[in-house]
Amino acid sequence: MRYYFVRHGIAEDFAGSDFARELTARGRRRVAASAKVMKRLGIRPARIYSSPRLRASQTAEIIAAELGMDITLAEEVNFGFAPGDVAALSQPLGAGAEVMFVGHNPDMSLMIQRLTGVSAAMKKGGLARVDGSYELMHCELVWLIAPKVFDALQDSAPNPSDLSSALSDKPAATDSALHDLIQRRWSPLGFDRERDIER
Repeated sequence: MRYYFVRHGIAEDFAGSDFARELTARGRRRVAASAKVMKRLGIRPARIYSSPRLRASQTAEIIAAELGMDITLAEEVNFGFAPGDVAALSQPLGAGAEVMFVGHNPDMSLMIQRLTGVSAAMKKGGLARVDGSYELMHCELVWLIAPKVFDALQDSAPNPSDLSSALSDKPAATDSALHDLIQRRWSPLGFDRERDIER
C-alpha cells in the first residue's frame, strides 16, 4: 500500500479552543500551492482521512478540492494517531490502495518513525509517502516533501512524470553490486567531496 501523511498547514496561534484554530491566509495559500503539486505528481488516494480539528480538516478540504475528492473526518487521526489506526482505516480499502491521512504533530513525525525507523520532522503542510503492506510490515519512507520544497517544485517542474519518478526512485549507477535498499537510497542534499568524515 501507499500511505501519504500530511501535517496540517500554518494555523492561527489562538482561538476559543484548540479544536477551532483555523488556517491562516498564508497557510491556505501554501496548502493550495502544495495541492497543485500533488495533483501534478498524480497523487490520487482512494480515501483522504482527516482529523476533525478545524486546521486539519481545512487542509484536507483544500487538497481534496484540488484532487476532485471528498474527505472523511476520522477521530482516529486526531491527537493520539497510532499505527493501529492506520491499519484499521486502510485495511477495508484493499491491498495496494493509496490512502492519505491529514493530522497533527507530534503524531505525524512519530508515525513515520514507528513505521519506517526513520526519524523525520514533519513541517506544517509537509507530506510524506510511506510504502508498505496494510499489516504495516516492511514499511519504507520513499520521500518527504517540506513546504519550501513544494514551493520550488511548483515553480520548476514542467514535466510531472519526470518529477514523480525523480522523487520516488533514483537508483545509484555503480560498478559494484549493492543491496537494492542501498542502491535506491538518495538524498536531495549536496555534499562537500573535499571534507573529511570524522570517525
